[in-house]
Amino acid sequence: MPPALLKRHGIDPDEVASVNAAFAAGDIQAALDSAPDPLADRLVVAGTPDDWVTWLTDHFLAAGPSHALISFTDPFTLKAWAGREIPGLPDLTEQVRLFGETVLPRLPDAPTPASADAVGDGGPA
Repeated sequence: MPPALLKRHGIDPDEVASVNAAFAAGDIQAALDSAPDPLADRLVVAGTPDDWVTWLTDHFLAAGPSHALISFTDPFTLKAWAGREIPGLPDLTEQVRLFGETVLPRLPDAPTPASADAVGDGGPA
């Protein structure tokens, strides 16, 4: 991540210098190993739907944003990119379905599928 983006998120670039250096060298395992757990906990959500709802509600939404970029890690990408396998990790389609059915409806002011259809493309009316 560029230093300006790190600073924007309250992350000291020196805190992740070893992570960036390992990624730049192509050493994914070293980058993963050197990422400080508290930093990962601030940027990554993993676990059950209850874990997601708690993190999104107590940490993310509490900070005041109105939009989020959510990325899922499917088994193929995880294996190809990091050489790791997580037993029981759903494929990408299943993760998106689970998020839409078990997490999104439990978030404050979360659109339901019916209201999401009514919004249309999300652009100005």
